[in-house]
Amino acid sequence: MPDRTEPITKEELRQILIDWGSGQISSAELKLWMEVNYFPIHIEIGPEESELTQRAMNCIMNEFELGRPESFIVSHYQDALEFLDFDGDDYEEAAKKFVWRCFGAIVTDNHKSRIREEFLSRVNRRKL
Repeated sequence: MPDRTEPITKEELRQILIDWGSGQISSAELKLWMEVNYFPIHIEIGPEESELTQRAMNCIMNEFELGRPESFIVSHYQDALEFLDFDGDDYEEAAKKFVWRCFGAIVTDNHKSRIREEFLSRVNRRKL
C-alpha cells in the first residue's frame, strides 16, 4: 500500500520527467519515484485528464517502474514528454515510439516483433 493518497497529476509526472532529463535526478531515482508513487489500484492517475492522457501516464509510469535504470535513455526524455501530451489517433504507435526511444532506441529487427507483442499485450491488459 502506498503512503500517498492524493492522485498523481500530469504536471507532477511532467516535472519528475523534466528533473530526470535535466540531470537533477538520476535514472535510479526516477525508477524509485515510480516504485514509491505508482499504485494504479490505490492511487488515481490523472483523474482530470482525458482517457488517452491517463493511458499514456500509466504506460510511462509502468515502463519506468519495471525498467532497469541502466536501460533508460535520458537523452530521449523529450519523447516521454511528447507521449505524455499525446492526443492523436494512433496511440499504439505513439506508445511504441516512446518505449523504443526511452528504453533502447536501437533494437534489431528480430527483437522488434517480440518487443511489440510484449508491449501490446501489456497495453491490452490495462484496457480490461
